[in-house]
Amino acid sequence: MTGRLDRLAASHGIQIAYVSELGEDKLIDDGAKRALLSALGVDPENGQEGDFHDGLERPQLGCPLPEAIAEHRHWGIACQLYALRSSRNLGIGDFEDLAQLAILGGRQGAAFVGVNPLHALFLAEPSRYSPYSPSTRRFLNPFYIAVDHMERGPEAIAALRQSSPELFDTGDGDLVDYAGVGRLKRALFDAVFESRKAEARRRAGVPALRSGRRRGAEGLCPVRGALRASGRSWRPRRLAPLAGGAEGPKFGRGRKLR
Repeated sequence: MTGRLDRLAASHGIQIAYVSELGEDKLIDDGAKRALLSALGVDPENGQEGDFHDGLERPQLGCPLPEAIAEHRHWGIACQLYALRSSRNLGIGDFEDLAQLAILGGRQGAAFVGVNPLHALFLAEPSRYSPYSPSTRRFLNPFYIAVDHMERGPEAIAALRQSSPELFDTGDGDLVDYAGVGRLKRALFDAVFESRKAEARRRAGVPALRSGRRRGAEGLCPVRGALRASGRSWRPRRLAPLAGGAEGPKFGRGRKLR
């Protein structure tokens, strides 16, 4: 039945196999094929094979528009944020690029800007870059931070260009160099954090920095929060022992990113 079911599903435009974001071959199960065929009005057991490309459009299956929308149509721009290019970004589109795109679109009458999911991915493993497989949906992706618009960000960029210019060689091709961008932005986040930490110590003293109760330490929270979204913390910590006294997984131990 599987062979006939596969042919039937494929003939009606159902994609029965795909490659995941990790490069793995995936097949949808027979239950999903039957459910999709049923939703298309095709009997999974006795239905006739169709020709998806020659199928006639059936307006009755279209999505009706509420009157409030039908009478007041709006248009907007859809983009993949990471693909935006500018003379100032660091090899990947960032929130400043998005702001400028919104301004440009607004001037032309656009009512909205649609973007890809912006959830945090894996700061410690930038090669895991699919926006549809985030590490958490509680935080935004720190790679989209416009470092040159952070406090002490321009100074960190200038200093790093002097000490490690090779980090800025993220390429100008059609694809985002996620590994290179990851190394560059992590180095800049470290530099900004150390600079702000030293500044907070000078202003408020070490006890205030540790407690986070004074205003001088509050500015560190966004960078720390963004880095924690990667699954790694800034303070070393021990995992609770597992049952039987076994240690937890080594990769789960928190450590400062390098």
